[in-house]
Amino acid sequence: MKHQEAWKYFGMAASAAMVFFGLRQFAPAYQVRQFKKNPQVTGGYLESLERETLYHIGLGDSVARGYGSQRKGFVGIANQLLEQKLNKPFHLENFGKDSITSDKLLSMMTEDHMQVSIGQADIVTINIGGNDILKIAMGKGPMEVITAFRAIKNSYHENITEIVRQVRELNSECIIVLNELYNPVPVTEPHYSASVKLVDIWNAVLYKLAAKDPKIIIIPSARLLLASDRDTWAYDEIHPNDNGNEKMAEMMVQLLLTPPPGRQGINIAERIRKSRRRFQTN
Repeated sequence: MKHQEAWKYFGMAASAAMVFFGLRQFAPAYQVRQFKKNPQVTGGYLESLERETLYHIGLGDSVARGYGSQRKGFVGIANQLLEQKLNKPFHLENFGKDSITSDKLLSMMTEDHMQVSIGQADIVTINIGGNDILKIAMGKGPMEVITAFRAIKNSYHENITEIVRQVRELNSECIIVLNELYNPVPVTEPHYSASVKLVDIWNAVLYKLAAKDPKIIIIPSARLLLASDRDTWAYDEIHPNDNGNEKMAEMMVQLLLTPPPGRQGINIAERIRKSRRRFQTN
């Protein structure tokens, strides 16, 4: 599939969401904004681990794998930054695969090797869901897209919830990092406005999961990789380049190493603004 077609499918899925559910279904956007004002942070946990080597597992799709990056994507860059900041090695094992959907990732989690790796991990980073959206519209007519939206949205929500549950069942101590879906549709495309709202719907489930688990952090990639400055972060029509991956990685590490509010507050909005300014001047 050509990436430009992916823009079209993404936008068609977004428009279907608006037609089928109406604007009331975009209420999760408010919930997401409220959570982002006070994001969960886990500073102190990794620093407290006395093992000589820490373990980091990547799960998900081509963005998790690092497609379009010379530095192993945001997962690999974050790993390098953690090694530098904590002055100890992080063993990285990345199970990311191109084009997979959440149901495929869920089926992969039955593999013995993956289960063993998750069980010994200190960090499990997950990026999944973009291909689920493309699946809504691919090869379908307008009415078929509308009909498919609810089923695939519900399936994604069930799958990501089960993926996180299984990770936590295999490893009760690790930090789980969930990466938001960002919007790849350019502002000039006719489906852009609808796609912004669709991203809110897709990301809302991540925040529901984080609200139940204090050791889940969420990278706010939808606010880091903006359509208005996509020339600075896009490798192609869908994937981030190394600048985009670095933005996500730096925010991930900041959230991992920032102490909880009881010890030191965090202003995520200011961190995002600083990140944008730095990359715009490069």
